Amino acid sequence: MLIYGFLAMIFVLFFANTIISYLSNEIFLESTVTCFKIMSISLLLLALTSSKGTLTLVAYSCDKSFTKGIIYSFLFYFMLILILYYFNYINLITLAFAIVFSIVVELLSHVYQINKNNISRKI
Repeated sequence: MLIYGFLAMIFVLFFANTIISYLSNEIFLESTVTCFKIMSISLLLLALTSSKGTLTLVAYSCDKSFTKGIIYSFLFYFMLILILYYFNYINLITLAFAIVFSIVVELLSHVYQINKNNISRKI
C-alpha cells in the first residue's frame, strides 16, 4: 500500500500540469497546480497512516486509540482553520497545507499510540 501511495504521489507531482489542464481552464492553472502538488503529499501520508496506523490499531483492538488520533487530527485542523480565518489568510494553498498538516498529526498520533500500547513489538 505504501508503494502505491508513493507511486501515486510521484505521478501527480510530475503530471500535475497535464492533469489540471485537462480538468480545468487556464485561468486557474497556476494556483490549482500548486494546490494539486501540495495535496499529492497527502497521498503518501494517507498510505502511511492507513498501513502503519489505522490497520494496526484496529487489528489489535485499540479502537479508542484510533479514535483519539482522528479527534486530534480534527481539532488541529479546526484550530488551524480558525487561526487562518482570524488573520484573513484563507486561500486554496493554505487549506491544502492545513489538510496535509492534519494528516501528519493523525499519523504521529497513531505512531505514538502504537508505541504506547507496545504494539510495535507484536508486529
